[in-house]
Amino acid sequence: ALGSIRAAVLGYALPLIPVELLLWFSGLGDRYVIGWLLTTTDVGIYAAAYTLINEAFNRSAMVLLRTFQPAYFQSFDAVEVSKAQRLLMIWLGGVIAMGALGFAALYFLKDEVAGLLLAERYHAAAELMPLIGAGCALQAAALVLAQPLLAAKRTGMLLGGRVLGAASAAIALPLLVQVHGLPGAALAAPVYYGVEALAMALLAKPWRRLLPASPEQAFQAPGSLGITAADPAATAAGTRE
Repeated sequence: ALGSIRAAVLGYALPLIPVELLLWFSGLGDRYVIGWLLTTTDVGIYAAAYTLINEAFNRSAMVLLRTFQPAYFQSFDAVEVSKAQRLLMIWLGGVIAMGALGFAALYFLKDEVAGLLLAERYHAAAELMPLIGAGCALQAAALVLAQPLLAAKRTGMLLGGRVLGAASAAIALPLLVQVHGLPGAALAAPVYYGVEALAMALLAKPWRRLLPASPEQAFQAPGSLGITAADPAATAAGTRE
């Protein structure tokens, strides 16, 4: 039994290691591309805009994550299928609303935001902010769309979604920077995070009502995630309610 639990834990955790590396590439690789194709001044302007906007969107997304994820995972593993689905949809709706409001605020108030929060030499970053905000909003949506894969312990599929996002970044970033200069780097953000969000949606299919993994795959995960062993009787019913 201990060996099967260890194998299950490793099967769940190992795909998440390269996921973190891919997140690093998506979050910081753009600076290296800009530095390679443009100038260090452009890197500074872009980094100022991206760090500021990403921090605001990321903090907001984390508040929703800490609020909804434990309840969603607990409902999922208790086979409260309708409740889990409802929580996921409310969570996704909140992230989408937050992203839309954030994008609108940046579109209309970008100059005010840059003037208030950035030094004068970085005020050119204002033009990049709405596009970066759109990318951050899509990144937050991708995080929510991936939750059914985490809850069902299908982390290998989650890794596949991240790989598609990273591959699209590797293609879109240099291409758009070469064509549009620094604004192209900002334009690339919603492109590759949009690809990642779409991939997560197609892989996780959050509109389906999944049940927990089979008893052979289930294990007790950290309590902070609220994951418990699956109900064998419920699992036998299949993947739909």
